[in-house]
Amino acid sequence: MTEKTDIRDSDEKEVEIEMERLDKKKCSSQFTLSSDCIRRFCEKYREARIILISSWKNGFISSHNEKNTPQIKELEAQLDRYGIRIVGKVCDNRYRDYAVRDYLKEHPSIKEYVVVDDDIKEYSSKDIPHLRLVDSKVGFW
Repeated sequence: MTEKTDIRDSDEKEVEIEMERLDKKKCSSQFTLSSDCIRRFCEKYREARIILISSWKNGFISSHNEKNTPQIKELEAQLDRYGIRIVGKVCDNRYRDYAVRDYLKEHPSIKEYVVVDDDIKEYSSKDIPHLRLVDSKVGFW
């Protein structure tokens, strides 16, 4: 299990991010976005471009599209403060690492990336390159 992946700042950096529980806190049986977690993410990955890999991808049509779900619009608004944007989403696959692999094959210009997730059970193994596991309750420390 990979706990931390160090990546250099570059314009080509892409971040695969699992948003189902990351950067949110539980609030009356609903998940809400945590501004503190988003701030910490944006400070750590300053030049990130986000590709959604969780169920949140279903609410994303395209960047700042009026048909995006309210949750995606709120996330985009918070990310905009830091100059970070959502640029895409993966296709459904049985395991998230397979979806990431397929996305990378379709986008060969991506050389540096980190996969941020809180649920190792969504992967085919526990040894996934570039995977940065986070705590679903606190997001980034």
